[in-house]
Amino acid sequence: TMLLFFVVLCTICITTLVAGDDELSLSIKPISFVNPQQRLIVYGSCVSSSSRSGVSYQWTHISNRNGGHQLNLTDVTTIGTSGPELVIKENTLAPGSSYTLAVTCYDTSSPSLLSSLSSNITFTVASLPSGGSIVVDSLLGDALLTHFIVNLDGWSSSSSSPLTYSFSYVPVDNDGVISGHRILLQPNTTSSQANLTIPLPCVAVANQCGA
Repeated sequence: TMLLFFVVLCTICITTLVAGDDELSLSIKPISFVNPQQRLIVYGSCVSSSSRSGVSYQWTHISNRNGGHQLNLTDVTTIGTSGPELVIKENTLAPGSSYTLAVTCYDTSSPSLLSSLSSNITFTVASLPSGGSIVVDSLLGDALLTHFIVNLDGWSSSSSSPLTYSFSYVPVDNDGVISGHRILLQPNTTSSQANLTIPLPCVAVANQCGA
């Protein structure tokens, strides 16, 4: 008689299948936050009690029945879809959209009917901040002398994560044409107001992961 049971712990994304003395366990590391402007790494781990040579993996994207964005993993990954880790390129996932990824691990050396196991994980990509304004107390001043007070009001995001703000400036020539790279004045902060010297900065608004 073969004892067969299947266990799924969704909160930590662990799936286990047992057949007789053989056990195959698959886990996916939970994803807490996804920044669309940064690469996403999804970690899977599969362990077989009967195989010393290891297991193989295959990642796929499960389409949303209600439509939504399609994702061809072959085109957007950097290391392929057949390893324990899946790396999705930056600026690939649509802000505000949800995706479901599935991974299947295979153990071809198993002597029982137990040879493969699948699990999936669903996550939502952070929305870009919107709806706000940028107000500066003065548009004229002297470099390194004048203190510019910059206020950012009304910015919001669908993400539950708090917004952070960064302040920087870009050098321009006498014709107003950008003549250099953006220079960071104040790194990510939760304060929407900054007291800055150096020329009038450009401002980047972000959630805590930089979207």
